[in-house]
Amino acid sequence: MKKKIFGILLMCVLVLGLTGCGSSGEKYDKNDPYVEYIELARAQKTGTITDNKTYGELLDAILPDAKWTHYTGYLGNANEEAISCKGKNKNTNEEINVIFVVNLNHENVSVGKYFVNGEEKVNYNLYDLFKEGF
Repeated sequence: MKKKIFGILLMCVLVLGLTGCGSSGEKYDKNDPYVEYIELARAQKTGTITDNKTYGELLDAILPDAKWTHYTGYLGNANEEAISCKGKNKNTNEEINVIFVVNLNHENVSVGKYFVNGEEKVNYNLYDLFKEGF
């Protein structure tokens, strides 16, 4: 009886482990209706200061548990969508939320807002955050 129970538990663990159930590790939902804009924000190059890495690469390094989603709190114009990247800073354990504004006409991405532990930071430098990741 013990062998049967152990066998069943072992099978459950193997099935969950092989299928990835329980921890997806996904940074964003590929079926999200805003996935196109999430991917644009993630793929945007940041410039020479960060060796032309993308926002996705840099934020994945410093916010390993980050989730990328559509941000509904942005009141921009009709040609813009807002995307949120939210997660815990691996070095400080602070909750970071970076809001990107995607201009739909030019496929241009800019940083709209930056929050630390829910508090908006008006004078911020994301490059300081990025340096922590590398």
